[in-house]
Amino acid sequence: MKKLLVTILVVFIVFPLFSENIDLASGEWPPYTGENLPGGGYINQVVTEAFATQGVTVNWSYFPWSRTEGVVFGGQYIGTAGYSISQDRLSRFTFNDIPLTTARTVFFVLSSNNFSWGSVDDLVGYTIGVNRGDKSYSELLKNNLRVDPTNNYRANFQKLLSGRIDAFLVNELVGQQLLTELSEEDQSRITVLESFPWTTDSYYFMATRIKQEGAEYCSILDDGLVALQTSGRWDELEQMLIDGYFE
Repeated sequence: MKKLLVTILVVFIVFPLFSENIDLASGEWPPYTGENLPGGGYINQVVTEAFATQGVTVNWSYFPWSRTEGVVFGGQYIGTAGYSISQDRLSRFTFNDIPLTTARTVFFVLSSNNFSWGSVDDLVGYTIGVNRGDKSYSELLKNNLRVDPTNNYRANFQKLLSGRIDAFLVNELVGQQLLTELSEEDQSRITVLESFPWTTDSYYFMATRIKQEGAEYCSILDDGLVALQTSGRWDELEQMLIDGYFE
């Protein structure tokens, strides 16, 4: 009996309660996340390295942005990264405590259009393009604004250029990254309203509630983020983002 107890204790000591591998889902949100980006994008690189400090290896699978929440909600994947917190998401997912990044959501408009705003009332009458997976989509609907949603970020710039929408609401850095994919002529036609953002949001790791490991991995990730910050590595990754490494 004593030998059996010793064996059980050894098993728990040698093999941690958490698996050494974790399967995470990701959407395409350059330069933060993306299958073909260096390190899978800035946010995914931070998450991968933070988990690595805790002995956890991340396996990423990439999906269209609109599907990513679904595969995590259903428990097929433990979590995903790069999501802002909303009341709806809090009811369906678990979030870690330390934000992975903070960024602004802004309007991209045609330079030739007389588009300006100072309050939500100023947006009445405009058609605003937005991605269905973004928190700003539900925010626009709650304010009874005219919205033209899509599941493809790139499609919004094409709709803007063709006049189908009056503005494209998106994370500032994501919009700037997508803008570089357009021709120089099309880029010159588009302006970003930097002086008055829609929101400034923090983005987190979002885990499933279906499996207990979801909340446990949120805690493990926070420990890893502290380790990254303490070592100075997180500052290095942030500078790489600023320098355009993840584009």
